[in-house]
Amino acid sequence: MRKTFYTSALSTITAAMMVIGFTPTFAEDQVVPEPPVELGDDFVPPKLSETQDKDKTIVLHATILFKDPDDHALCKPGENGTFEVLFGEDHDIHPTGTIRLRSMAPEYLEVDENNNWIAKKEGVVPVAYEWEYSKETMDALKEKYPGYAFVSTDTVETFTVTVSNIISVFRLYNPNTGEHLFTTDRAERKELARLGWTPERISWNNREDQRLPIRRLYNPNAGDHHYTMDEREVDYLVKAGWKLDGTALYSESEKDIPVYRCYNPNAKAGSHHFTTDKKEYDSLVKLGWKAEGIA
Repeated sequence: MRKTFYTSALSTITAAMMVIGFTPTFAEDQVVPEPPVELGDDFVPPKLSETQDKDKTIVLHATILFKDPDDHALCKPGENGTFEVLFGEDHDIHPTGTIRLRSMAPEYLEVDENNNWIAKKEGVVPVAYEWEYSKETMDALKEKYPGYAFVSTDTVETFTVTVSNIISVFRLYNPNTGEHLFTTDRAERKELARLGWTPERISWNNREDQRLPIRRLYNPNAGDHHYTMDEREVDYLVKAGWKLDGTALYSESEKDIPVYRCYNPNAKAGSHHFTTDKKEYDSLVKLGWKAEGIA
């Protein structure tokens, strides 16, 4: 009988977290700060009298975007990375400048002057950011709105990072073979993205301390990966020429969320797909994939 694997719900995370003086929120719930009201190309600054010149002011409120929000949404103690941030559009201008991030609890999450981070211990950590537009951006704004003064908002903007031993299972897509690959290794995810794989959403989250390892194997002839909890299947595939990648994921008890597996009979690589999304699973089956039930 084929073993099945499960993943855990995150509804119990909050109770287990050490909250650092504020209500915990999760990065996946974060909303990027609202940009200022956009002024269209047909906007004409109002004609003001000299006594009203003090009102000719535009408050700049930078929008900070993350190139890859999933890269830091949930991280384990000991993991590290870099906050890759850029400015969102402001008044129809694409700003350049500097963005400096600062951890409000460096004993939990340390951030250096280059926005590199290191997760220290479990907690929900607020990270503040300071920003400054470049001279080129300010010149472009002044040219677009002559006679106006520009001031930056005094509001300190923050987002949160959750440091936890709950680990993320990342999913990537190979546009050349159609294969999806699953990994909990943040460094592997970045390297595959550099090689042309497309990072997709976090598929699910697991507790690392589970005793039910899921093995990942690689077929060097077909370029395909396979996942299994069955050690007899592992031994059989290794003898048949597959390469053992090691333990890629972990499974949990049958009380948790099931991970479904389906099979594409037409694919040469990436023939198996895994998902916790029952709607995605049912949709693929309707498209011709073979339902294999809980993986």
